[in-house]
Amino acid sequence: MGSEKRYSSAEARAILQRAEQRTQSQVPRERDDGLSESEVVETARELGISEQQAMLALREHDEDRELVQAESELKQLASRRVFGHAIFFGVSQALLVLFGLWSVLPRPLWLLALTTVWLGGLLWALRAAWFPDPDRLREQAKARLLRKRLKASTREFGEAVQSGAAKLLAVSAKKLDEGVERLTRDTKEKP
Repeated sequence: MGSEKRYSSAEARAILQRAEQRTQSQVPRERDDGLSESEVVETARELGISEQQAMLALREHDEDRELVQAESELKQLASRRVFGHAIFFGVSQALLVLFGLWSVLPRPLWLLALTTVWLGGLLWALRAAWFPDPDRLREQAKARLLRKRLKASTREFGEAVQSGAAKLLAVSAKKLDEGVERLTRDTKEKP
């Protein structure tokens, strides 16, 4: 009797991915809603992965996605700063030429030094925007996410305090009204 051919888990994953790609190319889908968190956990459970491990993987995936988005936002902000800086540099240099400060025979050395330092700073910022240090960018993205979460939790806390204070005031007002009614009733009953 011949034994059935065996595949490693990596090979099985590659085979299943290939089958999924073939299915997607043959069956046009109008819309791919994806899987919900519970469906991912259920699929993992069917594959023999514990629910705890699946939830951990989901949380890590979401955190990685947030970090990638924050890194992209930071890169975009750096590029905006550099281009804004470059525009300001170009305009200032054009104004210097327009007013003839560059054409003064004994060129002002302080202006040349200032322009050189400014251009060096611009080039340094351009390098940092186009070729950021990945570790530093990741740390900045984490700090940005923490600030966003802190801001959101502060806002939620403020809303909860306001809501709680409103409810407390409403209950207090109701109790006061009941007390006033009782006093009014007691006063009317006593001649």
